[in-house]
Amino acid sequence: IKEDGTLYVNLNEVDRSMLKQELALAYRGQEGSSVIIKGAKHLAYGEILELMEICQNIGVPRVDLMAKKSK
Repeated sequence: IKEDGTLYVNLNEVDRSMLKQELALAYRGQEGSSVIIKGAKHLAYGEILELMEICQNIGVPRVDLMAKKSK
């Protein structure tokens, strides 16, 4: 998720209203795997929590957060 709220699933831009459906489709066949969320540095934490909740709702057992190394 970008700082402006733009969402991507597997590098494809997704409209927020279709996010749950797109995540479920992308996750099909990957059951049991974790999902990795990459968010912009100054993104509100609530945005990340919302994404984590959506992942849980489609049956994702674990959500990981991707962090960028500080220089």
